[in-house]
Amino acid sequence: ACAAGTGTAVYDLGNSVQRLQGDRAVDASKSRYVSSAEQRAALWLEGHAGRDDVVATNVFCSSTRYRAGCRSASFWVSALAGRQLFVGAWAYTGQNLEAYGRGGNVDYQRLDSPWPDRVALSLEAVRSPTAATIAALERRGVRWIYADRRATTISPNLGKLATLRDRTADVRIFQLAD
Repeated sequence: ACAAGTGTAVYDLGNSVQRLQGDRAVDASKSRYVSSAEQRAALWLEGHAGRDDVVATNVFCSSTRYRAGCRSASFWVSALAGRQLFVGAWAYTGQNLEAYGRGGNVDYQRLDSPWPDRVALSLEAVRSPTAATIAALERRGVRWIYADRRATTISPNLGKLATLRDRTADVRIFQLAD
């Protein structure tokens, strides 16, 4: 399953570099590129989060903008940050590949997440967080939130419930209570 995603990851990364170097405008809502600000934020997290820390994010899709039924094959946050995600892209999960293997007209990259509760909690933490949302993430071992404005809106309330540790043009990284 991992090898199956390699081609997509290489294409996405190559496309990112090509678009960042080019001089034509890119519509971020439709593009699959990873911005330099997103990359810098993920690398910041890699240098500051503990090796065993778990990260929640709102990034699941290729293109970055989240919507139900999107192509859930965005693995770059985990890859660049080098940290386990609470829930990341789920295209190559056993459940999705099994559905694909049974035949029919199944696009395994667009199937619903096998963990809808984790997706909902991650999105709520970024878009409309409450103290209960943050506490639920903490109980599940989450220590950081990688919030990407290209994926969804980022609620200003998140900064009242968690500590802003890094900020780029596209990303806010928050640390949950120790």
